[in-house]
Amino acid sequence: MLTSPTFSEDIRPARSDVGHMSRENAPRVRHLTPDQSPRAKDNQSPGAKAVPEVLWIMTLIAIVLAMALAASSGQACASEAPGRMGVYVTFRSLMGQPDAMRAEMKAMREAGVEFILPLAKSTTGEVYWDSRIAPEELVKDRKHLSRITEIAHQEGLKVYPWVCVCTEGKEDSLNAVLRAHPDWATVTADGPIGVIDPGNPDARAYEVSLIREMLRDSKADGVSLDYLRASNRFAYTPSLRREFIRRYKTDPAEIIGAGKDSVATEGGKTSGAKAAVSPRKHPLWPRWRELYRDAINTLAGEIAAGVREARPDASVSSYVWGAHTYGPTSEAYQDYKTWLRKGWLDWINPTGYRYTDESFIAAARANRATIPQSFPMLITIGVRTSHGSLATAAEVKHHMELARQEGAQGLVFFTWEALKPFAEDLEQDIKGWRPKGEADAAR
Repeated sequence: MLTSPTFSEDIRPARSDVGHMSRENAPRVRHLTPDQSPRAKDNQSPGAKAVPEVLWIMTLIAIVLAMALAASSGQACASEAPGRMGVYVTFRSLMGQPDAMRAEMKAMREAGVEFILPLAKSTTGEVYWDSRIAPEELVKDRKHLSRITEIAHQEGLKVYPWVCVCTEGKEDSLNAVLRAHPDWATVTADGPIGVIDPGNPDARAYEVSLIREMLRDSKADGVSLDYLRASNRFAYTPSLRREFIRRYKTDPAEIIGAGKDSVATEGGKTSGAKAAVSPRKHPLWPRWRELYRDAINTLAGEIAAGVREARPDASVSSYVWGAHTYGPTSEAYQDYKTWLRKGWLDWINPTGYRYTDESFIAAARANRATIPQSFPMLITIGVRTSHGSLATAAEVKHHMELARQEGAQGLVFFTWEALKPFAEDLEQDIKGWRPKGEADAAR
């Protein structure tokens, strides 16, 4: 049963703080942990009208019904994959050029692509739809996503906008959202970074409200989540720090400041400088990881409930780093097994950013073992990423076959821009690709 926290009503940052957020677009969600900070009752968008209490009761009832629907239908929806072949795409260089975008999407269809994941919210918090919630400086092209969706549907492509959930800035800088709300930011030993505090209900509500607004604006088929995780750094957040101190009488900031250690990255490698003292050596570090993980799970549940309420027909999927994030050297706290068990996702695409056969097979097998066989797992093939690249059509084809052998029900290529030079050579391979069971039965 879906167990997201209930929604409440009183988050409405002023226009000067975070865009034009209204009650309808940004429902506040209940705290994961106690928070004693006062809530200003005048924190309302200028010109917003007071909403009668009865309307809020009706809204809460609607959300509860949506959550019940998600709980009852989550596993049924989970059996519905978006198709076998998808691509991530940005189209940043083609903004305002619908004819050029249409030509690209025709080429995708000719190559055998069935659905696209266009960038809708970037890692810096920029959005590409007609948002009245995001700060004005972060809204880049108000018609971009709706234009992509319209053309894609006309060309027979499904659309699952790609949303970078928890990132709002960079490693060394905060965007307009976090500058207006510095208490929403994650903090490392070097200072705040552009990642939200998932324990802060206002920060969570902002991200949920963006996704709800985006789905209403674009008429997309669903949403593809990314960066629904921690920063993979030794870091704390203000709300979780307060809760940890309350529970354990220990300050996580002091634990984190004690030293650094290596962390397992998206591509399965390690990064970071080792030190004599690691936060992981502290006896309470496992409790800190649990608290952080639970906060991210709360956000995941609220996104699912928000989508079901705003667009019951829309699916929710997520890119994830995979099974190694459950290991002792990851600080991503990306508990996707819980998301699947709760029925919050309809399909999932774990990373396949591995560039040797041995590492690709090991990751794919480990990921498949954590995902039920009946649940659609589409492996993400990184044609060109920061972790490596596939230099020829033959190399891409080889990875497609490895993915099939290891139980993928479909593939998502990162990105169309990287795949395009090989698309003509791979057309028959893409169109003819089938999951292992289907391919074996056809022989």
